[in-house]
Amino acid sequence: MDEVIEKIVAEAKKQVAEYGYGDQWVMLSEAARRLEDLGCDALKLEYLTEELEGGDG
Repeated sequence: MDEVIEKIVAEAKKQVAEYGYGDQWVMLSEAARRLEDLGCDALKLEYLTEELEGGDG
């Protein structure tokens, strides 16, 4: 799991490296917001799947 996270962070840093620090902050903050949304969606799907399969949740 850590390897995947390190790859995502390294790629994000690479993609914003040519921009000023203020722009980097804006882009990385937006990326963080979107990743958090994806995480919440995954968690919702996890609980929905458990509920549909009759798990204890």
